Amino acid sequence: LQHYNNLHKHSDYNFCDKFLSYGYSKDVKNKKILELGSFKSNYYSLYSNNIKKKHRNSKITMFIPTPICELYPHKICPLLFFEQQLKICNILNKNKFKKIIKLPQKLENKYPIILEAKNLKNFNLNFQKSYISISKYRPKIIILDFLSTTLYECLLSSSEIILFIDNYNLPPKDVLKLLKKRVHIVKNILEFELIYQEVLENKISKNKDKSFLKYFYLLKKNKSNMKVLKKIQK
Repeated sequence: LQHYNNLHKHSDYNFCDKFLSYGYSKDVKNKKILELGSFKSNYYSLYSNNIKKKHRNSKITMFIPTPICELYPHKICPLLFFEQQLKICNILNKNKFKKIIKLPQKLENKYPIILEAKNLKNFNLNFQKSYISISKYRPKIIILDFLSTTLYECLLSSSEIILFIDNYNLPPKDVLKLLKKRVHIVKNILEFELIYQEVLENKISKNKDKSFLKYFYLLKKNKSNMKVLKKIQK
């Protein structure tokens, strides 16, 4: 979804006959790419249907921070990234409602926010998978500080999603256009504080649109895809 096509040429495309993709931008011209969708989407869809039968909790915000790591050149400086995570938590700390910091691992070197959590009010740490955590807490708002595959698990929920995207990871225009229909996009902490408050007060909402899911995640079971899959399985 992002502008990493040149990297994929050397790490993926040159080593395969067909490249299975969730979905891709119209700007990408490569006959090897098969727009299949995600095999996981069927499972997550069944799981999310059970979530939607329950009422969303209007007093819970879930923050899913990305790991702090120097090995990923497409991310901003680790120190600046961590400072942004702290600023997000400080803004959330201003309201009395319950907050969940959802982390995949108890690793302080990747998630130093763990060490800061004890100084925050009404914050709980959770280390379950994202879709399980979302089902358990049914948050009104989910905050993502980086565009990654975690987004897909959140999209199937009825939660409002606020996503930080910087200029280095900005998706192509056609992808961004559909993403904005479902997700509140922010580029900095000032935009986040404004959008978060408006969502909290029910002034804006984007939790209904399914177009991004349809084009860039859900499994596409058309005839051409099934033919290719049968060949791969032989």
